[in-house]
Amino acid sequence: DLRVDVGYSTGGRVGLELKEQKVSGPVAAALDDQSVVLVTGGAKGLGLKFAKALAAKYRCAIVLSGRSAESAETAKACAAVKAEGARECRYQALDVRNAKSVNEGVGTVKAGFGRLDAIVHSAGVIADALIAKKDAAGLDSVIEPKVAGALSLLEAAHGLKLFGGVGSWAGRFGNAG
Repeated sequence: DLRVDVGYSTGGRVGLELKEQKVSGPVAAALDDQSVVLVTGGAKGLGLKFAKALAAKYRCAIVLSGRSAESAETAKACAAVKAEGARECRYQALDVRNAKSVNEGVGTVKAGFGRLDAIVHSAGVIADALIAKKDAAGLDSVIEPKVAGALSLLEAAHGLKLFGGVGSWAGRFGNAG
């Protein structure tokens, strides 16, 4: 057995394997063209890719968010999301590592649209290195925006139809940096 991810249970040795899974049912039915979706880390990388895909499929309103203030780069990202079919795109500066910032940002989105239906939590910090070379502060800098950010977002946004967290292949396969 050459599997890398293994563990032991009362049944003996077990291993993980990746399987492709098609999304259907409740997730596909959760959004429509009236939906408002907040995408953290949305002005770049995976967040922007998710925002564009949601815009193309659902023609909903998208709110991109990140730690940066609104800029030419965020305006360009919103223009790209609109070009994919979003009914509207806005940018909201918020720092998922700060609960007050999250509360204010989510409040602004709800006040501006009258609702918030879904969040795609893509925000994160890239600090690639082998785990053996990371100290506690390095681990915290990567984990905090994902875990504490998700908790803050869920606490601030009641009544969501959908919450999606975006992880990384590096979490499973590693990245030497």
